[in-house]
Amino acid sequence: MIRFENVKKRFDDLVVLKGIDLEIQRGMVTAVIGGSGTGKSVLLKHILGLLMPDSGHVFIEDVRVNALSYKELVNMRQKIGMVFQNAALFDSLTVADNLAMGLKRHSRLSRDEIEKEIKWALSLVGLDGVEEKHPAELSGGMRKRAAIARALVMKPEILLYDEPTTGLDPPRADSINCLISDLNKKLGITSVMVTHDMYSMFRVSHMTAMLHDGEILFYGTPEQMLHAKEPIIKEFLKTSSQSNWLKDYQEEESYESS
Repeated sequence: MIRFENVKKRFDDLVVLKGIDLEIQRGMVTAVIGGSGTGKSVLLKHILGLLMPDSGHVFIEDVRVNALSYKELVNMRQKIGMVFQNAALFDSLTVADNLAMGLKRHSRLSRDEIEKEIKWALSLVGLDGVEEKHPAELSGGMRKRAAIARALVMKPEILLYDEPTTGLDPPRADSINCLISDLNKKLGITSVMVTHDMYSMFRVSHMTAMLHDGEILFYGTPEQMLHAKEPIIKEFLKTSSQSNWLKDYQEEESYESS
């Protein structure tokens, strides 16, 4: 669904991506992890075409993103939904108006049809009946769900999540994990999730790509990563385990197996 071929990117003297080769499979949830400043968000921006590689290519369904005209790029972006780290909802607008913006700009749906699509998207994320509320009236978890609904209302083929559980307490964070997994199963959307939350990565993703020093250090399943021998990976997992995510994940897996 998404393919990076030897993608390099630098900002002045700072080299962020040193030659990324990565294939993101259709219909799967792929987590992108790594330390701060390793280029995770830069990777997402290349998928959206907000950044273009200095060299190499980015493909979506075999269409080369960095060869598109501006108009073609705008059309391509309609296949992609983006869930921002802090929801990025417009505070002055109701939830319904936030969701309606993309439909009004990029579709020819009638007002009644737009309202129907909004109700559909909110129902998918468990937010029935909040259309006339403003973001300030919602809890942190509800704002995250509203942001996901706004991305879903355009019925994208690809959904990008930037730190979807940041700022949430563990129960609400896990409810978002469950929602991401459920949406993947129900809709078959190809999802890319940038996260520092290791429990989320193990809980939700089918595949994981770890960025380190501008390169893909690891690509495989979460279980394969758990048993990786590379010292950098082992140290990363160790230093990320302060919140007991590994114990929680193993207990969850043991419960589901039984």
